[in-house]
Amino acid sequence: MLDITLFCEGRKIRAHKLLLAACSAYFKELFELVPLQHNHMIICSNISHDVMMSLVQFMYLGEVEVPQEHLAEFFCTADKLSIWGLTYDPSDQPAATASVQQTASQCVAVNLCAADV
Repeated sequence: MLDITLFCEGRKIRAHKLLLAACSAYFKELFELVPLQHNHMIICSNISHDVMMSLVQFMYLGEVEVPQEHLAEFFCTADKLSIWGLTYDPSDQPAATASVQQTASQCVAVNLCAADV
């Protein structure tokens, strides 16, 4: 049963919380810090829907095709979300920070943003 909804750019992606936690140290820690029950939402600010969809597809299938114009964002986001199996060289891009806020009883906001360098 799909038990979590990711919102990116106003569009939703349904997924399994267990899979996200198994594939991402970031989501694992998030779910431990903010225990979410069935049908909770995570609002992903500053993450494009296409990139998040590609990351979720990678977590489910172990492979994904990403258009060249999205590769830098794909690997940067994968790095910030600590997705196992994907690596990124941070010397190529500005540092980023991530913050988590519980915005309602069934909603968590994840904000990934590049730091000013």
